[in-house]
Amino acid sequence: MNKKYIPGVIIVEGTHDVSKLSTLYESNYVVTNGYDIPEEEIKFLNALDKDTQIIILTDKDEAGKKIRERLNSIKPNVINIEIEAPNNSKKKGVAECSILDIEKALDKYVSNKEAEKEYNLYELGIIGKDNSKEIRKIISNKFNLGLVNKNNMIKRLNLLHINLEELEKEIKYATSK
Repeated sequence: MNKKYIPGVIIVEGTHDVSKLSTLYESNYVVTNGYDIPEEEIKFLNALDKDTQIIILTDKDEAGKKIRERLNSIKPNVINIEIEAPNNSKKKGVAECSILDIEKALDKYVSNKEAEKEYNLYELGIIGKDNSKEIRKIISNKFNLGLVNKNNMIKRLNLLHINLEELEKEIKYATSK
């Protein structure tokens, strides 16, 4: 099954939501972990261009409402979507929703995938080296990438329009200390 592409960022409450959505959609995901939105993720959201599409997809409950309110105060002009699983489900969140309900909520935001820059993370020393973890942390902090693994790092570098020269310069600076 080919995944549909949603440009920008989709903000969800938990990792189960990302697991469910990522089977259907390729996008950049931010996990709030409930009310406690990690500071690194807030910095990432603030680093985005004002034209970057941000979708907040939360459960239709009090926690979801509070998360939306907090994020809307941090980043105005976002798309707010509430979604609720059927009544026969014990939990009522995004992860428990049907694929059809998720597609009804999100398919209008699907777009053609833009060409992404290629980064060789191994050659850059971001993976596979003794100090790779430290370099990833430095680069993530420098460019406000948030909490990322190697795959998300590439997506977020592209989303923030970080070019290879900037990245190489910062890695060289970080490793020369």
